[in-house]
Amino acid sequence: MLGASRSVEDNDGNSTVGSVTATAKEKKTKDINTAKAKKSTNEKNGTCKVGIISSRAKNKSSKEEEDVQADNLAHWWLDTDDVVILGRSDLSCGDGTQHEAGSVHAVNAAGRTGLIRFKVRGNPRPLSRHRSGRSGFLYNPSAKFQHSFRGVVREMLFPRTDADDGVDSMSATTGTKTAALQQPVFAAHHSLAMSIVFRLKRPMSDFKARRRGLGRLKANAAPSTSLKRCDVDNLAKFVLDSLNGVLYDDDHQIASLHVTKLLDDEDECLGSTEICLRLLEETNVPTLLEKSFDLF
Repeated sequence: MLGASRSVEDNDGNSTVGSVTATAKEKKTKDINTAKAKKSTNEKNGTCKVGIISSRAKNKSSKEEEDVQADNLAHWWLDTDDVVILGRSDLSCGDGTQHEAGSVHAVNAAGRTGLIRFKVRGNPRPLSRHRSGRSGFLYNPSAKFQHSFRGVVREMLFPRTDADDGVDSMSATTGTKTAALQQPVFAAHHSLAMSIVFRLKRPMSDFKARRRGLGRLKANAAPSTSLKRCDVDNLAKFVLDSLNGVLYDDDHQIASLHVTKLLDDEDECLGSTEICLRLLEETNVPTLLEKSFDLF
């Protein structure tokens, strides 16, 4: 008959269907309990594979989040010994007079002398392409980093004074308003020549025992001319756009641009951006053209 249980008879002819079923059920229950006990013990001892994978994934995710957060913090800064170099437009960028960073006299003199040179500490960043938001509007992913860079340059050239209290300003770290607003160093009718040296931050693998510090750079570390993925033109675009309204009215005033990209070999190799900007006058053009194809 379909659906009926088949009985098993022992040597005495007794049916054992019930006892066989009960024995199988007890064995299955015992196996389940044993597996649960083993899993519980492994979790307590930290040897559970699932637990290990989850822990590693969590630690990796946490480290990535910390890296992103650190990257989003103030990306540039000034050293106490940083200086602003000023000179005439017909001098080389190293022949000017040194002024302490943050000197109002230095900035006021720049417009008269025709040359200004300074360095901003921090790993250079390329300008990211504008992206489209969910609602279709375009936005600049590099905006907050440009505000930070612009703020550090403002702090170097236009220091905040007691007289500036209550005046709209811009922060050196966040780009929010905290330093007195000033007119650009060079007037809107000036043509300018700019030179930029980008020193890129070195990876930890270039240092002994992967610890960054003075004198810890490996002898076999990558040379300063090693290729990096960021394009030199995007690095330059970041700086040109950031300095609108600070050094010049608009970056279309830059008539000559020379850019160099290297791995940093200075101090702890954290990176820097060094800028030299000068007036470009008609009398400078023959020299400019002569040196444009004679860099070495």
